[in-house]
Amino acid sequence: MCALSLSYGFTSFQHPFQMATIKQVFVLVGTVFISSTAVVLHDGPNNNLETQKAALMQRVQTKLSQMDQTDVSKATQMLDTSLFGKGSSASTTCSNSPLEPVLPGIKGGCTRPKLNFASDVDWPPYAYIGEPPDSDFEVAGIGHDIAMGLMSVCDIDVTTSQTSWSDCWSSGAIGAGLKDGHYHACMTYTHTAGQRPRYMEFTHAFLKDNKPAGILTRLDASGNPVVSPMSDLSGVNIVDVNGWAPTSDTLAMVTNPCTGNQFTGYNMLIPTGDGNDAAMEMLMNGTADAMWVYADQAHNYDCNAAGVTPTWDCTLWTGFGTNFAYIQTGLFGHALNGTTLGISKKGSGIADIVNPCLQAYMQTEEYHNVCVSHGLEGSCYPNQFFANADVATPTWETATNNLATTCADGYCSCSAR
Repeated sequence: MCALSLSYGFTSFQHPFQMATIKQVFVLVGTVFISSTAVVLHDGPNNNLETQKAALMQRVQTKLSQMDQTDVSKATQMLDTSLFGKGSSASTTCSNSPLEPVLPGIKGGCTRPKLNFASDVDWPPYAYIGEPPDSDFEVAGIGHDIAMGLMSVCDIDVTTSQTSWSDCWSSGAIGAGLKDGHYHACMTYTHTAGQRPRYMEFTHAFLKDNKPAGILTRLDASGNPVVSPMSDLSGVNIVDVNGWAPTSDTLAMVTNPCTGNQFTGYNMLIPTGDGNDAAMEMLMNGTADAMWVYADQAHNYDCNAAGVTPTWDCTLWTGFGTNFAYIQTGLFGHALNGTTLGISKKGSGIADIVNPCLQAYMQTEEYHNVCVSHGLEGSCYPNQFFANADVATPTWETATNNLATTCADGYCSCSAR
């Protein structure tokens, strides 16, 4: 908590940064007025300081009750500004527990937390480059929108910036950028089992566990998969998407729904480069015959999607249903929770700051609207503003043994050969 310390000899006051109410502003402004040397309170045998302070506080509260929220906020900001750097008479200082971890080169928040969230921009609708008129080519996506929405329910400052996914998580370990404090947290990471929890802490999820894994393979000239959906992958070279979930260690945790058996005996390949393009290139050039990847990745990498500026190799991802297809979808066993707002270093305390705000925001109509605008209302946690209508389960969330599609649709059924 940040303390607004007022040392005029009468009192001191700690100003809580989260969910400030009008009552808290009354107390803040009233305490300043009572503590100010401009207000003369007489102490003596016939004068009771506590009575005088109580009477003055009542006058302040009466005055502030006639002000609207905007005016009260302005008054608070003016106090913050006027008290900053006043030395022993009045100073804005932080208590022993800083409001947020200090980042090099970033001015921190003293009266409220100031958090910097980062993401790459090649994963719509989660993270991408926005286009005019909705965005001036800034960081966009549901992660950005949820992060910025925290300011509507909490006394907190949030900024978002672009980074590379590899600076957040890469090669089975925390990325250099996140580890070295280039930003407080990276957005829209699935809370997977295995490697990630050993390195990082996670905020709560703002989306359900809606990110199933899948397995892609090439299709031959006849449209048949080069690896059968019935395969346990024994002897198969399968490439992981370096730096992304599902992580390479979690393939051993899921079961082939076509056979009921676990995958085993495969050769896991890790590209030297991070990201989906590097893995997809190895699949399509024959270095690997299968790819361990999000089950919705091919859908999300549609270069013709409206409002998105592709930052991935569209040539590689053209041919869904003709050159490549999924032989497994709907594999959920790799994750402990859904899509989180932020990952950060263990012990950073970012989750402690964010989670109360995120919980409050997820009860708002704005949360509902953001979910709808990104086409993810079926994956969001419903509140009172969500309709009760059932949302169809997407194909990629359906286990392969329950599919009625063919490889030509991009999603092979168990019977595909």
